Amino acid sequence: QSDLEGPVNIGGTEYVTVAELAQTVIDVSGKKIEIEYVDGVLYVSGNSGYLCRSTDLGETWTQLQYWPDLFHGIYGMKWFDALNGVFCGESGTSGNKDAIWTTTDGGETLNLVWSEVLSKQLNTIAFAPGNPLVGVIAGDDNTFLYTTDGGVNWTPGAEDILDAADDLEKVVMTTDLEGWAVGDDGTICTTTDAGVNWTMLAPWTGVDLQDVLFSYPAFGWIVGDLSLIHISEPTRPY
Repeated sequence: QSDLEGPVNIGGTEYVTVAELAQTVIDVSGKKIEIEYVDGVLYVSGNSGYLCRSTDLGETWTQLQYWPDLFHGIYGMKWFDALNGVFCGESGTSGNKDAIWTTTDGGETLNLVWSEVLSKQLNTIAFAPGNPLVGVIAGDDNTFLYTTDGGVNWTPGAEDILDAADDLEKVVMTTDLEGWAVGDDGTICTTTDAGVNWTMLAPWTGVDLQDVLFSYPAFGWIVGDLSLIHISEPTRPY
């Protein structure tokens, strides 16, 4: 069952048969898709390791990566410019491994920098505004990772989330030190030390939260199942 609504352009001239196009629809529909636009280039990633690039605002697409093996996916990506980026997701054929890759050639080549057999899919990645060295990743079962060297090396973060089975769906950094993460069963977490430690706030119980966005560090929004939550500083009520 697809989560997509309306027309979706998922391919260009590389899809030469109806069968190939139909299989792509089956693979992509209903799966998590990440979209990012940087320096005139539009990138899309998702299930089965899809990574596609468009330089004409989506009129035509070039497929950079596709891994048909089971348990492969690029679920979060951060591009610093049109050539350099960091990705997170899962990799494996018989059991998923949490995985992180980097690229220096616009996605033509992905370099694996992290792979652990933890069965904890990595869902989302963010870097500090204006600082490409400080970044965080969040994923299944309250998994947090952080980097201080632009994504080359990653270290697990500490957290105090009560339910160990909650999956984190979105993470953002608002400054070099502060960040927010949201996920299943109303989970809301913050960090004040660039992802080294995460503190759980009072949960929005019974509601799965999917995304968080800040227009500036003191003003943000969280969205989820039938929910729209406002965040404000310095006391952070919501």
